[in-house]
Amino acid sequence: MIPRNTDHSSAHEPEWHSTHRHNPSKLSGLRIAVTGARGFIGSRLVTRLSAMGLTPEVLSGDVRAQETFAQPFDVLFHLAGSVPADFVNEAPAARASNEEGTANAAEACQRQDAALVYASSSGVYALPSDEPLPETADISPGSEYAESKLAGEYMCRMAATGLSRGVTVLRLFNPYGFGQSEKLLIGYITACLHSGKPARIRTPDAQRDFVHVSDVIDALILGAEGGRGFRVYNIGSGRAAKVGQVADHLLARADGSNRIGYGDGIDLLGPVVADISLARKELGWEPQVELQTGLDEAVGLIPVIG
Repeated sequence: MIPRNTDHSSAHEPEWHSTHRHNPSKLSGLRIAVTGARGFIGSRLVTRLSAMGLTPEVLSGDVRAQETFAQPFDVLFHLAGSVPADFVNEAPAARASNEEGTANAAEACQRQDAALVYASSSGVYALPSDEPLPETADISPGSEYAESKLAGEYMCRMAATGLSRGVTVLRLFNPYGFGQSEKLLIGYITACLHSGKPARIRTPDAQRDFVHVSDVIDALILGAEGGRGFRVYNIGSGRAAKVGQVADHLLARADGSNRIGYGDGIDLLGPVVADISLARKELGWEPQVELQTGLDEAVGLIPVIG
């Protein structure tokens, strides 16, 4: 079992943090709203915006209700919605949360001429793919969750017409970090390590692109600073890591009392890796957190990376 590091103050920022992380820049003086602010990514975003001297408005109501978006704002970060695991037992409600919620968010932005930043998913791409996936890769969602995220992208595209501030869609690959839900891979493994329970990895040879949540926050903020029109960017590390190797690293940081069981399942998706060249070029975004450092943070061995 791993002892938790209880000091997660954002004041402990490593030297390799990017310089724009606490620069208000173009967001200064704007009214900023966030849905999903109590979630893994949303809570980190609110903390970062507050550290920048901004005062984000938390839209905490049900995003399926239009009145949730009644508060006036100039920029909306739409992060609320269901994750893939929610579709297992509650698919209709999960789909409604993603699709109706995004429709309401897009409509509110049109009504207020506000910028919209929408968190989509790499799951919209057709897989398998032998190469890193650019934003122009074929689209073919492989799950109901991914279908709902793609539907949200279409709503965002339609909302962008006529907006003076623009719409940015970020296709997130595999965000991770301290405090992630147990419904997602690294959150599940770290929860098992902390509880002393065994973990089970069915497809250890699966290769995924893991991107630290603090790098995702950078991309969200840069996306909100953009101009007019509709833009889509991949947000990943640009590198593949085997799921089993990620689990091995986390296990190695434990005291030896835990066990991880590895299955022999075949991953039909193949390597899922982002081509992040467009985000580099147009957003000036670059992932900063190396995987091993991020995993140490995720498991609670170092302070939270701001």
